[in-house]
Amino acid sequence: MNTLGSLSGLSSRGLLPKDDSPLPSFFGIWAALPTPYRSDFSIDECAFQSHLRWLVQQQSLQGVVPGGSTGESMALSHEERVRLTYLALDVCEQHTGVLANIGTSSAYETIVLAKKMPSQNLQGFLVMTPLGTAPPQEGLKKYYKDIHDATNLPLVLYNNPARTGVDLNLATIQELATLPRVVAIKEASCDLSRPFSLWQSLKKPFGLLSGEDATFFPFLTQGGHGIISVSANCAPHLLHKAYQAWQQQDWEACLQGQRNLYLLNQALFSGPNPTGVKYALAHLGFGHERTRLPLPQWSPCQRDALCRALHHPHLHGKSLHPGTAPNNTTNKKPPAFSPLHHPYNPVLMKTSHEKNPGPQ
Repeated sequence: MNTLGSLSGLSSRGLLPKDDSPLPSFFGIWAALPTPYRSDFSIDECAFQSHLRWLVQQQSLQGVVPGGSTGESMALSHEERVRLTYLALDVCEQHTGVLANIGTSSAYETIVLAKKMPSQNLQGFLVMTPLGTAPPQEGLKKYYKDIHDATNLPLVLYNNPARTGVDLNLATIQELATLPRVVAIKEASCDLSRPFSLWQSLKKPFGLLSGEDATFFPFLTQGGHGIISVSANCAPHLLHKAYQAWQQQDWEACLQGQRNLYLLNQALFSGPNPTGVKYALAHLGFGHERTRLPLPQWSPCQRDALCRALHHPHLHGKSLHPGTAPNNTTNKKPPAFSPLHHPYNPVLMKTSHEKNPGPQ
């Protein structure tokens, strides 16, 4: 007996009444990349590119997001966010998309950061609602419209009320979606009625991407198109397999994929993100688990739970066995560049950051 028979009216493009509509430009599995640090808290570029090279080799992702909230964007300087984007483009080339995070607390600062980003090969800009200001909906509309008019790449809205204290409401999203280059949203409000409401009301192909790993499958059933995922950093093949099952309308296999990821998601998010995924990647051999303050290190209990999840048989498909980062990716050095150092270290801050941040 098919226990998911009630889902027979769904498809990988959303719900069947719109099944002949074109797929939006943003869909599938995207990885929200963490930012590894050296002992001096400068960015560990080798570990960053080693991990990214492995992700590309898995052939499971539509794209990656460097320097986002999982990448500790609020603890990074503009120059560091730009540098991470260049490093990602250097590895991904034409194989995997790169979505650059440009969100800040003001429209002016966001536009300045956008103009520092690479002008070629980016798939677009991710823009979170501004932190710390709690603007009304009219302010949010103006914020996004100004950024839209001052930039020339597709924009992906990012709604995460738990992080920003402000929620993009449906009417605001619907109005912003009329702008020609606002093409998708990363929705992390935990409101599973949101993707269905947007799917029903929007008049153009518009990517609905989940920002919550634990509810990815329910999000798809409500009309979603994909996810910007944390767990994709350690188990991209499992997310890809579940998404493929969704595309093929194999609901049992899709639900089984979500079950396979359950323990990992529970462990990864038992503390503030990205502390969990950074410990997981350190366990897999990709850099160190260091985070910049005020994010804490994990407790022994949290570490044990995540280690058990990483050793679970479901994670041992195409992913790595813990502690065995591939030799062919760890030895390749990134392009030469003066390191970008931790802003709390006044001695290291004497190093100039004015050089061209692109690969040399």
